Amino acid sequence: MNNNKYFYFIFFAVLLFSVGCEKNPFDYRSKYVGDYDFVNSWSSYNMSLTPPTSSGTSYTSGKIEYGKKGMIQITFDNNNPAFFTELEIDRDGTLYFISGGTAGKCDSRKKMHYSYSSNGLGGGGTSYIIGTKK
Repeated sequence: MNNNKYFYFIFFAVLLFSVGCEKNPFDYRSKYVGDYDFVNSWSSYNMSLTPPTSSGTSYTSGKIEYGKKGMIQITFDNNNPAFFTELEIDRDGTLYFISGGTAGKCDSRKKMHYSYSSNGLGGGGTSYIIGTKK
């Protein structure tokens, strides 16, 4: 009888711990969730401008949060939570665009990188983003 009491006590303690925490200890995405510093190296072109190309680097603080099942949500600006992207992530930390194709990788628990590009009529751009966990 006493063994059952201990079992239930431990079971409920573990259940309470896993539900009461911001990070889910049983979710493989947990090691990547947190606050990050992001560096965005970008280049763009617009055929109607002179000169038609530009490039630069920007720095911002943001965070990686749980997204829908199997996804993470990256918010690049803590002051503007509307500016975010969602990527699929596998157990190895490889990042994928929702539409398909590899986007980047979580290199470790503290480093991630990904890139994306967009092109249209007469213009487009590319960004390479590196995130370092605080």
